[in-house]
Amino acid sequence: MAYSIDRCPACASLELTERPAIISPFLNEYVFGGQGGGCTIAACRRCGLQFFTSRLSETETARLYAGYRGEPYFTARHRHEFWYTRRFQDRLGSGADIGIRRDQLRQTLARHVDPVAIGSVLDYGGDRGQILSDGPGRLRYVFDLSGVQPIRGIQGLPDEAALGRTRVDLILLCEVLEHASEPVDLLQRMGSLLLPGGLVFVTVPHEQLSFADIPTGAWYRRYVSSLQRRPALLRWIDFYSTASRVKFRRIPPFGLVKMHEHLNLFTPAALGHALEAAGFEILECQLASSAGPIVALARYRHTEPQGSSST
Repeated sequence: MAYSIDRCPACASLELTERPAIISPFLNEYVFGGQGGGCTIAACRRCGLQFFTSRLSETETARLYAGYRGEPYFTARHRHEFWYTRRFQDRLGSGADIGIRRDQLRQTLARHVDPVAIGSVLDYGGDRGQILSDGPGRLRYVFDLSGVQPIRGIQGLPDEAALGRTRVDLILLCEVLEHASEPVDLLQRMGSLLLPGGLVFVTVPHEQLSFADIPTGAWYRRYVSSLQRRPALLRWIDFYSTASRVKFRRIPPFGLVKMHEHLNLFTPAALGHALEAAGFEILECQLASSAGPIVALARYRHTEPQGSSST
């Protein structure tokens, strides 16, 4: 079962504002075997990170992302979220999205380093390695829990052991940290894979919620609890809440907040705190636009030799 935290996973602050939430019915079935339920969303008053206090263990994370978006995943998710259609899933990570991320990578690198000097790159959680199809790097690796086949020119790392032997000049974490139960630990681990002077390029969505929309009274907790005992009604309230959040960035009256795959909702300050806590010097950390994403480039401070840029 999910474990809980009582401090901000980005800056470790205990100064939190909390509101009632639920674990999504999809996660409850697919990951927790029906043992999930209510949870809490918190906002850090120091760095602004919003996060769910329930977190996924390593076993639960592997259960969610192994075979990610395959048939069992789609079937379970569509059963609880009828608006999650095959057409919608097929658009996720589309060529247009990859092109935008590739441009963000190139533009960000160009402001700080000579891309030609980057000999080796790892795209962690990078699906098939599509972002790296045109470089940078002469050696290009991808590691993804889903186990999908990399595109031509990208070497897939088959397991954690191979990942641990890899040393590179640049690591990409594109739309990854929002999924991480322990984002600082993950960043520290990535730092250990970098060669001296190595860089990490990070993008995360900008999807903050309005806490003012979430009631705090006992009646609301009873209401949320009662919804979890009424699956059909919960499905429609979930749809109503999700549509309002996506279109208006608001939680509607009698709506709810659910813990889904994104455990962390970052601000630029929160991402900066996480990078610094993990031992990185920030070169850039800012919103690409008012709608996001948040884009960062940082250099690992530890410069002792870490090995060669090969597996």
